[in-house]
Amino acid sequence: LKTKGKRPVPTKGVIRKIVTDADGAGFIIKVDTLKDAYTYEFEKGVSDNASDVNHPSVFTHFKSSTVTKLVDDAVEKGKRYFYRYRGVNSKGVGEWSAAVSCVQ
Repeated sequence: LKTKGKRPVPTKGVIRKIVTDADGAGFIIKVDTLKDAYTYEFEKGVSDNASDVNHPSVFTHFKSSTVTKLVDDAVEKGKRYFYRYRGVNSKGVGEWSAAVSCVQ
């Protein structure tokens, strides 16, 4: 059996899917489960230019969670939103995933 103290720093994950929420406002973000992570940190970036697919210059903390499926209803039409995440455990934090983006 593995113990908490023996786990390595979580590996880098992948955002698998971002879809528009069923109510048409917001996004559902689905990410890989990371075997050695206790929790996940999610960050969000925003670009006012919906056609700009480059990463924003600033990401801000969006949510810490133990689940790998989140809903973001705090979005505006016509803006591009970027998301990334990483795993966290007692050994430290993993590398940020590649950022994935979508437009509301």
